[in-house]
Amino acid sequence: MWTSASRAPFKLLVAFTALACTAAGEPVLTGMWGAGNTTLVSDAQGGRLQTGCTLVRFAPVRADKDGAFNTSARLEQLSLAPPVGNGEADDALPEPPAQPATLAGRASGGTMTLTLSVEGQAPRTFTLVMGQRGTSARCL
Repeated sequence: MWTSASRAPFKLLVAFTALACTAAGEPVLTGMWGAGNTTLVSDAQGGRLQTGCTLVRFAPVRADKDGAFNTSARLEQLSLAPPVGNGEADDALPEPPAQPATLAGRASGGTMTLTLSVEGQAPRTFTLVMGQRGTSARCL
């Protein structure tokens, strides 16, 4: 959930959104990108993509000279529902295990085209805009 305190670092990050260079000279894609109900936030340590009630955590995104990238990821389902039963810890529904995934795409001119691939699921493609944030979903 986004709070005003958690937004502050992202606002600063958006201000400096760009293809930055690491010490090794490899471009690292950083910043906030979004559209619709999808937001991607990335920095040199990796990032996260939230679309609806799906959260994807990913490794650092290293783009080639044309802005193309491919990185490993882990897909998680979000649930904000309270535990079931009398509140005991063992009454809570177990979270489904994270699934291996891949993010691939291209960032160019303030637009990112991104494809999320998860084994056993049809690939999902997103078009995101630099500096934008998608709307948050209410997940149960």
